[in-house]
Amino acid sequence: MRLLDGLERNGMVERRAVAADRRARQVFLTPMARAQAEDILAFLAELRADILQGIAPQDLELALSVLRRTSRNIAAGRSTAS
Repeated sequence: MRLLDGLERNGMVERRAVAADRRARQVFLTPMARAQAEDILAFLAELRADILQGIAPQDLELALSVLRRTSRNIAAGRSTAS
């Protein structure tokens, strides 16, 4: 709740009552927060393009497949070690 309080104080989110439940509140991004989120997403898209430059899509997919498999193996090892 403190995080939401801070975001609200800084004008990033607003809380609105839910008509069907007086106890509940919905959280919405403000226009300022939406603009910042769009800037961040644009930066991340550019960063991703730079980082992956020159890597063939099939090579990237193979690397991701290996990482997923190692992650599953680690998770399986933890469950059998317990």
